[in-house]
Amino acid sequence: RSDNRTNTNKLQYLFDHPFIFFLLCFLPVVVGVSFLLYFRNRNYIVGYLFDHDKKLLTLLYRKISNKHLYTMDISFQDVLISDFNERKILFNQTYKGKTLKTQGTNQQLDFVTNNFIWEEDPRKKMDFLEELYHIDPTNKIKVE
Repeated sequence: RSDNRTNTNKLQYLFDHPFIFFLLCFLPVVVGVSFLLYFRNRNYIVGYLFDHDKKLLTLLYRKISNKHLYTMDISFQDVLISDFNERKILFNQTYKGKTLKTQGTNQQLDFVTNNFIWEEDPRKKMDFLEELYHIDPTNKIKVE
């Protein structure tokens, strides 16, 4: 419409110069994906095991940008549990869940309750939250 009203050929110029057209399309995609990877780059808990005999929590986690799985063992008394609720970025839903930190280290692992990781198995998600409550009774269970 703009070309018709002003009698210009801006659209034709883009079709004649595909590199410029590519840059106009590609740059917003790169910026969007970069923001997503920056703000959502956290350690996602994808598996767990509560060993009540040894009072040890074994966590299996991964990053969003890396498919490699890592394992971490934390004693029940060294676990610091807090809620997290991130800000909404662009059109994505906000993540909610629990953050587990270990005393003495800066390692932070996130158990996201409303994303694809635990969507297929809601019972395991509830079991994990209930076990966290048994470790730290001041922690309130919120599942969404």
